[in-house]
Amino acid sequence: MTRCVLLAQLMDGEIAALRHWAKGRAREAASHAVSASAARNGRRIASMAN
Repeated sequence: MTRCVLLAQLMDGEIAALRHWAKGRAREAASHAVSASAARNGRRIASMAN
């Protein structure tokens, strides 16, 4: 186990390139808070808690 390398460290260049590519092209992940517009539209974010 001492020779394990975190994927985030191993692939940091590729991850940075993907983030750069996605900026302006993709939508950020939704937070747990429901936005005002989503509340007006009757949409809710499902809870993953059991």
